[in-house]
Amino acid sequence: MYSGIRYLIYSFQYLCLLYFFGFQASIFATFLGILIVYLLQTGIPLPPSTGLLGRGNIALLIFGYLSMVEGTTIAILSATFSLWMLNVVLPSILGAFFIAGLGWDEK
Repeated sequence: MYSGIRYLIYSFQYLCLLYFFGFQASIFATFLGILIVYLLQTGIPLPPSTGLLGRGNIALLIFGYLSMVEGTTIAILSATFSLWMLNVVLPSILGAFFIAGLGWDEK
């Protein structure tokens, strides 16, 4: 159940970011694209250093077929990168500051 809620939250974030950056397709087609993107990302093991590039390429491949408007590449890559920043980088930075602020004093 937790995984389903998490998936819906990530999907809704992705949908909002895609539309914020100017992606134009129906909501149903966009959710279907998000489902396929997440399925492919799960099935293709990528090292962390190339994870973001792989995510961008997969998103371009899938969402490129869904949008009939020219020039959506920037919108797709911006949404993918922003989602990664929001859900991976920001919590990592906040966690690092939290751990650094604990003051692991050794006696």
